[in-house]
Amino acid sequence: MKHKPQMMKMRWLSAAVMLSLCTSSAWAFSIDDVAKEAKTLAGKGYEAPKSNLPSAFRDMKYADYQQIQFNHDKAYWNNQKTPFKLEFYHQGMYFDTPVTINEVTATSVRKIKYSPDYFNFGNVQHDKDTVKDLGFAGFKVLYPINSKDKNDEIVSMLGASYFRVLGQGQVYGLSARGLAIDTALPSGEEFPRFREFWIERPKATDKTSDYLCAAGLPAGNRRLSLCHHAGTRHRGRCPVQSLPA
Repeated sequence: MKHKPQMMKMRWLSAAVMLSLCTSSAWAFSIDDVAKEAKTLAGKGYEAPKSNLPSAFRDMKYADYQQIQFNHDKAYWNNQKTPFKLEFYHQGMYFDTPVTINEVTATSVRKIKYSPDYFNFGNVQHDKDTVKDLGFAGFKVLYPINSKDKNDEIVSMLGASYFRVLGQGQVYGLSARGLAIDTALPSGEEFPRFREFWIERPKATDKTSDYLCAAGLPAGNRRLSLCHHAGTRHRGRCPVQSLPA
Protein backbone atom coordinates (compact mmCIF):
# COMPACT_ATOMS: atom_id res chain seq x y z
CA MET A 1 0.00 0.00 0.00
CA LYS A 2 1.36 3.39 -0.99
CA HIS A 3 1.32 6.05 1.71
CA LYS A 4 -0.61 9.24 1.14
CA PRO A 5 1.50 12.45 1.02
CA GLN A 6 0.09 13.74 4.29
CA MET A 7 1.06 10.49 5.98
CA MET A 8 4.66 11.08 4.95
CA LYS A 9 4.72 14.12 7.23
CA MET A 10 4.14 12.05 10.34
CA ARG A 11 6.96 11.95 12.82
CA TRP A 12 9.17 8.92 12.96
CA LEU A 13 9.79 6.69 15.90
CA SER A 14 13.45 5.83 16.24
CA ALA A 15 13.83 2.09 15.99
CA ALA A 16 14.63 0.05 19.06
CA VAL A 17 14.83 -3.63 19.87
CA MET A 18 14.87 -5.66 23.03
CA LEU A 19 16.33 -9.14 23.32
CA SER A 20 15.07 -11.11 26.28
CA LEU A 21 15.33 -14.72 27.27
CA CYS A 22 11.83 -16.13 27.90
CA THR A 23 11.76 -16.28 31.66
CA SER A 24 9.09 -15.44 34.20
CA SER A 25 11.41 -13.27 36.29
CA ALA A 26 10.83 -9.56 36.70
CA TRP A 27 13.31 -7.35 34.87
CA ALA A 28 14.40 -3.74 35.30
CA PHE A 29 13.34 -2.96 31.71
CA SER A 30 10.46 -4.28 29.57
CA ILE A 31 8.83 -3.83 26.16
CA ASP A 32 6.57 -1.20 27.73
CA ASP A 33 9.70 0.83 28.50
CA VAL A 34 10.80 0.43 24.87
CA ALA A 35 7.44 1.83 23.76
CA LYS A 36 7.73 4.78 26.15
CA GLU A 37 11.20 5.66 24.94
CA ALA A 38 10.10 5.37 21.31
CA LYS A 39 7.17 7.71 21.90
CA THR A 40 9.48 10.24 23.52
CA LEU A 41 11.78 10.14 20.50
CA ALA A 42 8.79 10.46 18.17
CA GLY A 43 7.85 13.70 19.88
CA LYS A 44 11.22 15.15 18.94
CA GLY A 45 10.81 14.39 15.24
CA TYR A 46 12.97 12.17 13.06
CA GLU A 47 16.65 12.98 12.63
CA ALA A 48 18.74 10.97 10.20
CA PRO A 49 21.63 9.19 11.95
CA LYS A 50 25.05 10.72 11.43
CA SER A 51 28.12 8.70 10.56
CA ASN A 52 31.10 8.95 12.89
CA LEU A 53 33.44 6.78 10.81
CA PRO A 54 36.92 7.89 9.76
CA SER A 55 37.54 7.58 6.02
CA ALA A 56 39.75 4.49 6.42
CA PHE A 57 36.75 2.55 7.75
CA ARG A 58 34.06 4.22 5.67
CA ASP A 59 35.80 3.49 2.36
CA MET A 60 37.11 0.00 3.17
CA LYS A 61 36.36 -2.99 0.96
CA TYR A 62 34.31 -5.96 2.14
CA ALA A 63 37.42 -8.16 2.35
CA ASP A 64 39.00 -5.64 4.72
CA TYR A 65 35.86 -5.40 6.84
CA GLN A 66 35.87 -9.19 7.15
CA GLN A 67 39.30 -8.98 8.78
CA ILE A 68 37.84 -7.14 11.78
CA GLN A 69 36.88 -10.05 14.00
CA PHE A 70 35.55 -10.12 17.53
CA ASN A 71 37.96 -11.58 20.08
CA HIS A 72 36.09 -14.68 21.33
CA ASP A 73 38.05 -14.65 24.58
CA LYS A 74 36.34 -11.36 25.42
CA ALA A 75 32.77 -12.46 24.69
CA TYR A 76 30.21 -10.89 26.98
CA TRP A 77 28.98 -13.28 29.69
CA ASN A 78 32.18 -15.34 29.43
CA ASN A 79 32.41 -15.14 33.20
CA GLN A 80 28.71 -15.78 33.78
CA LYS A 81 27.09 -19.17 34.37
CA THR A 82 25.20 -19.24 31.09
CA PRO A 83 25.59 -21.18 27.81
CA PHE A 84 24.92 -17.99 25.81
CA LYS A 85 27.72 -15.68 24.67
CA LEU A 86 27.27 -12.15 23.36
CA GLU A 87 29.61 -10.69 20.74
CA PHE A 88 29.58 -7.47 18.73
CA TYR A 89 30.12 -6.22 15.18
CA HIS A 90 32.49 -3.34 14.52
CA GLN A 91 31.54 -0.37 12.39
CA GLY A 92 32.82 -0.24 8.82
CA MET A 93 31.72 0.22 5.17
CA TYR A 94 27.99 0.99 5.05
CA PHE A 95 27.61 -0.01 8.71
CA ASP A 96 28.62 3.54 9.44
CA THR A 97 26.47 4.59 12.40
CA PRO A 98 26.74 3.14 15.91
CA VAL A 99 23.92 1.41 17.78
CA THR A 100 23.44 1.54 21.53
CA ILE A 101 23.49 -1.84 23.30
CA ASN A 102 22.28 -2.19 26.89
CA GLU A 103 22.38 -5.14 29.28
CA VAL A 104 19.28 -5.70 31.42
CA THR A 105 19.24 -7.53 34.74
CA ALA A 106 16.58 -7.85 37.43
CA THR A 107 17.82 -4.67 39.09
CA SER A 108 19.52 -2.50 36.49
CA VAL A 109 19.93 -1.37 32.90
CA ARG A 110 23.52 -0.72 31.87
CA LYS A 111 24.95 0.51 28.59
CA ILE A 112 27.67 -1.75 27.22
CA LYS A 113 30.59 0.51 26.36
CA TYR A 114 32.46 0.11 23.10
CA SER A 115 36.17 -0.62 23.22
CA PRO A 116 38.49 -1.43 20.30
CA ASP A 117 40.07 -4.02 22.61
CA TYR A 118 37.09 -6.28 21.88
CA PHE A 119 38.32 -6.71 18.30
CA ASN A 120 41.19 -8.09 16.26
CA PHE A 121 41.78 -5.78 13.27
CA GLY A 122 43.89 -8.14 11.17
CA ASN A 123 45.83 -6.26 8.49
CA VAL A 124 43.53 -3.23 8.56
CA GLN A 125 45.72 -0.15 8.90
CA HIS A 126 44.24 2.38 11.30
CA ASP A 127 45.10 5.04 13.82
CA LYS A 128 44.12 3.80 17.27
CA ASP A 129 43.03 7.29 18.27
CA THR A 130 40.44 7.35 15.46
CA VAL A 131 38.63 4.23 16.68
CA LYS A 132 38.62 4.75 20.44
CA ASP A 133 35.32 6.69 20.35
CA LEU A 134 33.47 4.64 17.72
CA GLY A 135 30.76 2.12 18.57
CA PHE A 136 29.15 -1.20 17.77
CA ALA A 137 27.38 -1.81 14.46
CA GLY A 138 25.33 -4.72 15.82
CA PHE A 139 25.60 -7.94 17.80
CA LYS A 140 25.44 -11.72 17.58
CA VAL A 141 24.57 -14.44 20.07
CA LEU A 142 26.42 -17.76 20.31
CA TYR A 143 25.18 -21.00 21.85
CA PRO A 144 26.38 -24.66 21.81
CA ILE A 145 23.51 -25.76 19.60
CA ASN A 146 25.37 -28.41 17.58
CA SER A 147 28.00 -29.58 20.05
CA LYS A 148 28.53 -29.09 23.77
CA ASP A 149 32.18 -28.23 23.07
CA LYS A 150 31.59 -25.46 20.52
CA ASN A 151 29.63 -22.22 20.53
CA ASP A 152 27.84 -21.57 17.24
CA GLU A 153 26.32 -18.32 16.09
CA ILE A 154 22.53 -18.59 16.36
CA VAL A 155 21.40 -14.96 16.10
CA SER A 156 22.82 -12.00 14.19
CA MET A 157 21.55 -8.41 14.05
CA LEU A 158 23.46 -6.10 11.72
CA GLY A 159 22.27 -3.27 9.49
CA ALA A 160 18.86 -1.51 9.28
CA SER A 161 16.31 -4.02 10.67
CA TYR A 162 18.06 -7.08 9.24
CA PHE A 163 18.42 -10.21 11.36
CA ARG A 164 19.33 -13.88 10.91
CA VAL A 165 18.64 -16.90 13.11
CA LEU A 166 19.70 -20.56 13.00
CA GLY A 167 18.57 -23.93 14.29
CA GLN A 168 20.64 -27.05 14.84
CA GLY A 169 22.54 -28.22 11.74
CA GLN A 170 21.49 -25.19 9.71
CA VAL A 171 23.59 -22.64 7.82
CA TYR A 172 22.82 -19.01 7.08
CA GLY A 173 20.87 -18.08 3.97
CA LEU A 174 19.33 -14.69 3.27
CA SER A 175 18.75 -12.18 6.04
CA ALA A 176 15.22 -11.37 7.15
CA ARG A 177 13.98 -7.85 7.81
CA GLY A 178 11.96 -6.73 10.78
CA LEU A 179 9.98 -4.44 8.49
CA ALA A 180 9.85 -3.82 4.74
CA ILE A 181 8.00 -0.67 3.63
CA ASP A 182 6.89 0.32 0.11
CA THR A 183 8.97 -2.44 -1.45
CA ALA A 184 9.31 -2.02 -5.26
CA LEU A 185 6.95 0.99 -5.35
CA PRO A 186 7.68 4.15 -7.39
CA SER A 187 7.65 6.21 -4.18
CA GLY A 188 10.83 4.45 -3.09
CA GLU A 189 11.42 1.85 -0.40
CA GLU A 190 11.93 2.81 3.23
CA PHE A 191 14.35 1.10 5.59
CA PRO A 192 13.46 1.40 9.28
CA ARG A 193 16.56 0.82 11.35
CA PHE A 194 17.23 -0.43 14.84
CA ARG A 195 19.11 2.15 16.89
CA GLU A 196 19.12 0.71 20.38
CA PHE A 197 19.06 -2.76 21.92
CA TRP A 198 18.21 -3.97 25.44
CA ILE A 199 19.56 -7.48 26.07
CA GLU A 200 18.57 -9.47 29.14
CA ARG A 201 21.40 -11.31 30.82
CA PRO A 202 20.59 -15.04 30.40
CA LYS A 203 20.47 -17.61 33.16
CA ALA A 204 22.26 -20.95 33.24
CA THR A 205 19.17 -22.95 32.22
CA ASP A 206 17.83 -20.61 29.50
CA LYS A 207 17.42 -22.07 26.01
CA THR A 208 14.99 -19.59 24.47
CA SER A 209 15.50 -16.01 23.35
CA ASP A 210 12.81 -13.37 22.82
CA TYR A 211 13.23 -10.24 20.72
CA LEU A 212 10.85 -7.35 21.27
CA CYS A 213 11.21 -4.62 18.67
CA ALA A 214 9.83 -1.17 17.97
CA ALA A 215 10.35 0.46 14.57
CA GLY A 216 9.43 3.88 13.22
CA LEU A 217 7.55 4.41 9.98
CA PRO A 218 6.15 7.51 8.25
CA ALA A 219 2.77 5.77 8.09
CA GLY A 220 2.60 4.89 11.76
CA ASN A 221 4.46 3.22 14.57
CA ARG A 222 4.93 -0.53 14.98
CA ARG A 223 6.11 -2.79 17.73
CA LEU A 224 7.33 -6.27 16.83
CA SER A 225 8.23 -9.30 18.86
CA LEU A 226 10.27 -12.29 17.71
CA CYS A 227 10.71 -15.39 19.85
CA HIS A 228 13.66 -17.64 18.98
CA HIS A 229 13.94 -21.16 20.41
CA ALA A 230 17.48 -22.57 20.43
CA GLY A 231 16.91 -26.18 19.39
CA THR A 232 17.06 -28.74 16.61
CA ARG A 233 15.27 -26.34 14.29
CA HIS A 234 14.48 -22.67 14.33
CA ARG A 235 11.00 -21.87 15.60
CA GLY A 236 9.88 -18.28 15.74
CA ARG A 237 6.89 -16.00 15.97
CA CYS A 238 6.75 -12.39 14.94
CA PRO A 239 3.48 -10.57 15.75
CA VAL A 240 3.23 -6.89 14.85
CA GLN A 241 1.32 -4.35 16.92
CA SER A 242 0.54 -0.71 16.16
CA LEU A 243 1.50 1.97 18.65
CA PRO A 244 -0.24 5.35 19.03
CA ALA A 245 1.45 8.04 16.93
